[in-house]
Amino acid sequence: MSTLERMSHAVLYEVLALLLTIAGLLIFTGYELGGILGAMVAMSVLAVVYNYYFNLVFDRCYPAPRAQRGLMLRLYYVLLFEGGLLSLTTPLVALMMEVTLLEALWLDIGVTLFVMVYTLVFNLVYDYLRAVLMPAAAGANVAYG
Repeated sequence: MSTLERMSHAVLYEVLALLLTIAGLLIFTGYELGGILGAMVAMSVLAVVYNYYFNLVFDRCYPAPRAQRGLMLRLYYVLLFEGGLLSLTTPLVALMMEVTLLEALWLDIGVTLFVMVYTLVFNLVYDYLRAVLMPAAAGANVAYG
C-alpha cells in the first residue's frame, strides 16, 4: 500500500471505531459523554499513529498480498496489535476519565474486546473491497511509499 492509502485506511478505521465505541460506552456504562469523548478521541489519535507504524512493520514481516492472509495470521495480527495498544492506552484512560488504573484496565479491556472483533471484520471487508475495486494494487507487493 502507498503511504496515502495506508493513512486513509488508518483514518477510516479510527473514525468508524471511534463512533461505534463512543455509542457502545454511552449505552453500556454510566459515564458521561464528556469523559468518554475526551478519552476516546485521545485514544484514537494515539491509535492512528500506532496503527500506521504497526502495520508498516507487520506488512514488512508478512509481505504476502493482504487479500491472501489467512484467518490464523489475521487473528495473530489482532492479538499483537490490540495487546500493544492496550499497554499504551490504559494509563491514558485512567488519566482522562479520572479513574483508577484497575477501572481503566477493565474499561480498556471491554473496548479492546470490541475493537478486536471490529478490527478483524474491518480488515476483511477492506481487503475484499480493495481486491474488487483495485485488483492490480491488491495483488501486487508494491514498494512502500
